[in-house]
Amino acid sequence: MPYELEEAKPTRNYAASPESYERQPGEGPAHYYSRRLIAIKPIEVIENQAMYTGLNRVLAVWDLTFIGIGGIIGAGIFVLTGHAAGLNAGPAVVISFVVSGVVAALAALSYSELATMIPVAGSAYTYSYATMGEFIAWIIGWDLMLE
Repeated sequence: MPYELEEAKPTRNYAASPESYERQPGEGPAHYYSRRLIAIKPIEVIENQAMYTGLNRVLAVWDLTFIGIGGIIGAGIFVLTGHAAGLNAGPAVVISFVVSGVVAALAALSYSELATMIPVAGSAYTYSYATMGEFIAWIIGWDLMLE
């Protein structure tokens, strides 16, 4: 008797499925909302929805690179560097620049990997929605707005 594989059932609650938006019979409000908070959206659904948003990619590689550098470094670096070098660290402040540059490059590489896996608009919100759920994505979205 040949061994037949059973169809795998998803272990996560997908936000794209219609039953995830409906309250199940006998389900209390606490269970319903907790189920909605951990709902994830599959990458295929995110890509299909992105086709109809009308957002076009208009920024080039250099535009995004300089926006990323400006977001990571900020303007305070030009004020505090001379002050720290003059009073405390001296020439050793160059070492801190190298260390922070390496960390910023690793963060940029992480975002580039995520952008190739999920090539739609939305940045960290979309990445977290696809992997960790709606509640975490909501928190990250607000963090990005407030930063």
